[in-house]
Amino acid sequence: MPILKNIRHEKLAQALASGMSQMAAYVEAGYSAGGAKPNASRMAGREDIKARVEGILLEKEGIDGKATQKAVEALAITRQDVLRELWDNAMRGKAAVPVLDHKGKESGEYRADLSASNKALELFGKEAHRMFVERRETGKPGEFENLSDAELDAEIKACRAIMDASDAAKATGKQPVTSK
Repeated sequence: MPILKNIRHEKLAQALASGMSQMAAYVEAGYSAGGAKPNASRMAGREDIKARVEGILLEKEGIDGKATQKAVEALAITRQDVLRELWDNAMRGKAAVPVLDHKGKESGEYRADLSASNKALELFGKEAHRMFVERRETGKPGEFENLSDAELDAEIKACRAIMDASDAAKATGKQPVTSK
């Protein structure tokens, strides 16, 4: 959406898009603080202002997405790099490190950060091996109970094909297309 012709309306839209409350954005746009309570919501609800806020947010999202993609390309971060780092984090979390006393000297105790290790292992397992997936029935309750084994196998095969297509699309950076 193009910039709004009314300067105050544009400033209001910019302020709202930056995350300000309606009343703070109203005052930031140059309106009186005394009129903020009765008028801020009404102004923020105007179709042209709402459309402009949405346009600003979409533009910002596009810029942020491009910046993230450029950073990934510049750093040459790959899936393999991420998995390697997760594995390293898991191993580091399991390693026992000496506990220091208030003077900074070793106390003779050793501790491992197992919660960090477990989280890294969980993320690694989810990404590398599809472990720890949420298991739940999809569809209406009981929708599958009257299906034969062959029909269930066909449903599972169709779901796996959709998941594989989605994974392939993610790998290429394209949006998956599904039809169910």
